[in-house]
Amino acid sequence: MQFKAVVFDLDGTLIDTIEDLKDSLNFVLEKRGCPKRTYDEVKRFVGNGLGKLMERGLPQGAGPELIKECTAELISYYSEHSLIKTAPYEGIKELISDLKTRGMKLSVVTNKNEKEAKRICAHFFGDVFDTIVGDREGMPLKPAAEPVFKALEEMGVSADDAIYIGDSEVDVRTALNSGLRMIAVLWGFREKDVLIKEGAKVFAEKPSDILKVEAQKVCP
Repeated sequence: MQFKAVVFDLDGTLIDTIEDLKDSLNFVLEKRGCPKRTYDEVKRFVGNGLGKLMERGLPQGAGPELIKECTAELISYYSEHSLIKTAPYEGIKELISDLKTRGMKLSVVTNKNEKEAKRICAHFFGDVFDTIVGDREGMPLKPAAEPVFKALEEMGVSADDAIYIGDSEVDVRTALNSGLRMIAVLWGFREKDVLIKEGAKVFAEKPSDILKVEAQKVCP
């Protein structure tokens, strides 16, 4: 792997968060008398932050004020229940250890609230990441390129010296927008055909595959 840095997505790439997200979403929905959402529905809804998750989870036609109010409740509840069922995917800790041994700089770029992302990463991985860029004031969410550029700046590496690793169409678009080469993972929240449709070209079926495949630019 001829790179100096790796930029990881978080949910669906490093850790499986769906059950805790589902339970948190359904807590808010049930409180409001709305139908609860299934595991498969929540998998489809995630990827663009908690605000979009809440908007997609509410019944069609929910107004902006209700979405805003429910999102605040979701953020509060999830922050206290985000580590109940969440765990790293099998082989992820070994991959991260191997990359660090090779002298790689590592970062996480996520649409999760940055404070929450840092807390979760510290819980599972300690201080292994050189930087974590999440949902922060003044920063657009992925698939905008700005969060990736910020991570690269904080690591002190160029886009040519980094690869992006993620599991969703949001991640494929992020890699395209930021110009990074990418490896799309298949253990996360999206099926391979979805990723191919977005332009992904290189895939990893398990974490150890990342050390064996050559990342490529996403097709525009």
